[in-house]
Amino acid sequence: MPKTDDRELLELCEDRPQPRGEILESNAWYSAAHILKRYTGWRSPLPMVIPHGVYLSSSGGFEQEFKAGLPGIYCFQDSRKPIYLRESDAAVVSGAAPWLYLLAMAGKPKTEGRGTIVFPVHSTDEIKKSISRRDDFITMLQNLPEEMQPVRVCMYWRDIQLGSHKPYLEASIPVVTAGHMFDENFADRLLRIMRSAVYLVTNELGSHIFYGAAAGLKVTIVEGFSYEIYASKSVIERDWLPWSTDTDVKKKIDSLFNKHDNWFEGTKNWEDQRHFALEVLGNHHFHTPRQLLAIMTKLSLRKGWLLKTLIKLPPPALSTTTLPDAQIADWGPREIIVREQSSPDDGVDFWIRLATDDTVIGGEVCIDGTAADRTDFFPGLITSRFNAAALSSLGQRELTIRTRATKVSRFLGKVDVVKSTPLSDVEVLDWGPREIVLITASESRLRRSRSFWIKFHRNQALAAAEVLLEGVPAIATEWRAGLITAEFAGSSDLGLKRLELRSGSVRLHVGNVTVREATSLDDIRVADWGPQKSTPNDLPNLQPDGSCAVWIKLASEETILGADLTLNGVSASNIQTTPGLVTASFPAELFEVPGEKRLVITSGHDGRDLLVGSIQVRDVRPNVMERPRP
Repeated sequence: MPKTDDRELLELCEDRPQPRGEILESNAWYSAAHILKRYTGWRSPLPMVIPHGVYLSSSGGFEQEFKAGLPGIYCFQDSRKPIYLRESDAAVVSGAAPWLYLLAMAGKPKTEGRGTIVFPVHSTDEIKKSISRRDDFITMLQNLPEEMQPVRVCMYWRDIQLGSHKPYLEASIPVVTAGHMFDENFADRLLRIMRSAVYLVTNELGSHIFYGAAAGLKVTIVEGFSYEIYASKSVIERDWLPWSTDTDVKKKIDSLFNKHDNWFEGTKNWEDQRHFALEVLGNHHFHTPRQLLAIMTKLSLRKGWLLKTLIKLPPPALSTTTLPDAQIADWGPREIIVREQSSPDDGVDFWIRLATDDTVIGGEVCIDGTAADRTDFFPGLITSRFNAAALSSLGQRELTIRTRATKVSRFLGKVDVVKSTPLSDVEVLDWGPREIVLITASESRLRRSRSFWIKFHRNQALAAAEVLLEGVPAIATEWRAGLITAEFAGSSDLGLKRLELRSGSVRLHVGNVTVREATSLDDIRVADWGPQKSTPNDLPNLQPDGSCAVWIKLASEETILGADLTLNGVSASNIQTTPGLVTASFPAELFEVPGEKRLVITSGHDGRDLLVGSIQVRDVRPNVMERPRP
């Protein structure tokens, strides 16, 4: 039986936080900064941009390298120097690739390698690559000449997460990995893997062919095993199309590395491979530790950058948590309405709110085990997007979130996926508000939005139907089975407003809304309000932003817009109005000082205010004068 236990591989390739300690985070990728600091003894953030691989194009580039704001760009490829000089105002310094300094520190290998290490085409975090004829590729590896046996496959961390390593294990071909690109031991692990072999076989151009040849391996690129690319259009345009290989470089690589008739004949002069790789990696710019330290010191003094680093330290480490330990507070939506005919661009967005401001270290949101097209992590929040095909089956679907490598999963809940009802079949049961009262015509106040709700049968659902008020679409709409809510921008227009639904060419008249202006605050009747009492030790209705909320219930189901509220003369923030209810937030400091706090609705219409009542903030501290005598 083949050995298919991949637990160690998965643990090495699990998502981890970005390395800290560098102002330009990409300097720490693939151990680059770790190598240079180890080689020179440098202890501060690197004062120069480090390209994180071999670029086969002299014209492409990453904006973050050109505009990094560091005093220098470290260039080990002579072909790249002109574009750095043209696109950046940083000082361009020449040196050897970090890989060559790693080789120098490692010294000669203590044991001889055996067999072949294979590097299949690899994916990235946003681009998935898959060998078109994988089974044939595996057969080719199994049939390599005896001299090239045994064979092992080295997989990139993202491909391990995607499970692309499993067919090799099932074919009894051992799989190894250098681990995650954020692991500072990545390069050391990669060198050990390479030095365990004599031959390196790959079906893709990349930095690994130069690293392998420089380490003394005999490298062969096999043709005939093309691969498919899966990525969004924007990612392809950003990360793929600009990187066409220079013609002269491609010819040189073809002549030195490509397999021709068989594995050994005519082939290559292995030593020529090594010399070419050392040239590409900048061996002619190799510096001693003291020389490289001097270059870095000089760069750090350029334009007062060293002083700036004392002021602008590397970004503080985010408060992070692992997925199994994340405290999940809420998630949604819990109901999805799908149209009968969905376009490929249709998608559904989910959100997961944490109980803390921690950022989860990687993972993927899944519907019935199918991962979202994209999952993003923010402090206290996770968002994900699924395409329409993932939600094509109706009924209850299981929503989970799991780690990408080890697949440790957490159940979130059930999502109801229901079919959209044609608008022509919808029967409106109720809607509101039917009247809106404007307290003032002040333009700043009328900018506040107004909300509407439309109820219909619970077994009916509308997907992407527009809600219109006098022909103007809502600025935000939420659809649920049996209910639609919509928000419209404020307006000073008075009179009857037609509220309707629109889906394609079909329209459904819901009703007419009366928008009128209050003649006086006397039109407003308050039925109840609160809080009416509080203490400094027990702040009422404390909000996430630290403010305290009050509420005012009206005697009717009117929605009033344009009102301002004050408490002891301090204006409210975040005033929300719904039929029959007004809520607002005030600074918590108002409730920390004992006394009466007057709650007032303020109108600019007639110069009068409406006193709602006074909140009693009581001092609960003991009165010294009233203490019993000993």
